[in-house]
Amino acid sequence: MGTWVLGYLGTLLMLRFNSLIRWLIQPPPARLGIEFRPDEVIIVRFSEKRRQPEMDLCLRTPIPSGIVGFSMTETNIQESEGLHSFLRKLLDQAGIRDRRIALTLPDILARVSVVDVANAPRRRKDLADELRFRIKKSLPFGAEQIRLAFKPVPGNASLYFTGVMHDEVVSQYENLLGDLGFHVGVIETSSLSLLNLWQPVADRQLPKKSDYFLLNLEENYFSVVLVRDGVPILLRTLGHRTLTPGGSNGPQYQIDELVREIVPTLIFY
Repeated sequence: MGTWVLGYLGTLLMLRFNSLIRWLIQPPPARLGIEFRPDEVIIVRFSEKRRQPEMDLCLRTPIPSGIVGFSMTETNIQESEGLHSFLRKLLDQAGIRDRRIALTLPDILARVSVVDVANAPRRRKDLADELRFRIKKSLPFGAEQIRLAFKPVPGNASLYFTGVMHDEVVSQYENLLGDLGFHVGVIETSSLSLLNLWQPVADRQLPKKSDYFLLNLEENYFSVVLVRDGVPILLRTLGHRTLTPGGSNGPQYQIDELVREIVPTLIFY
């Protein structure tokens, strides 16, 4: 009996240990997300009571004027105390407590591209250095300021899907949410987040191996994404306008500008 109990306990411990390993290698996705858009902030929460994610909270609130200004290279959070107080009140009213959080930021803060690296280094650090070297020429800031994420493009050993942001810009948001008691585990841009939502629909509705364009329209910019085999092989963010003081007055671009910017992308394709 004692041997059976010890064996049973040992099995339980091993199962828990294996579960811990799986959690460390591939932790479950955050069930709380926050998105900063040009004129508002959105907070979404998925219930932890069900095995399949189910949204049980969605808040959309205008951002007070003058506390956030989105830029790839300059300070975004202009009034940290004001934004901290605004978010704290919003989170408290919603009953949201400390936990992991996913962060979505406007496309205009990032540069997303597919980079071809023939004979790519095997070590991840060496590959990251190579990607930084290739990308830095197209960026408005130095290589030492790059926050880089990348992954191989399925089916092509030399292509890497890369995302780049200014490290200090990203850190502003991470530090702000950290002060509020949250750990930022995932950072995405708006268009990539939309693509993750849309891709299962495209898989069902479009013929296999179909290319398609995803158009993300915001009030002061729009992004055109060319998707191939579920991978955004081209992402252009265009038509950027500065929102007028005092809040949103509708789209800052005209429809003819939208068409004029999209046509060269179609010709390139």
